[in-house]
Amino acid sequence: MAQRPTERPWLILTLRRTGGTSLTAFLSRVSHFATQEHEPFNPDRRLGHITRAFTGGGTRDALRADIALALKDKPNI
Repeated sequence: MAQRPTERPWLILTLRRTGGTSLTAFLSRVSHFATQEHEPFNPDRRLGHITRAFTGGGTRDALRADIALALKDKPNI
């Protein structure tokens, strides 16, 4: 599918048991952007290296740079 000019990728931040998983599943089906796996910043997931680096003593600047690189291709998260 072609990307719509006004469509933007999304980043969902939720608390547990609030429907975030269901919302993510729905938005993944209707979005033209690729969707990362569920909760990709968890330490054992695809972008977990970013979390581990920061919690292991990383700086905010390094965290920002790592997140910017992870979002370069505009994924849904």
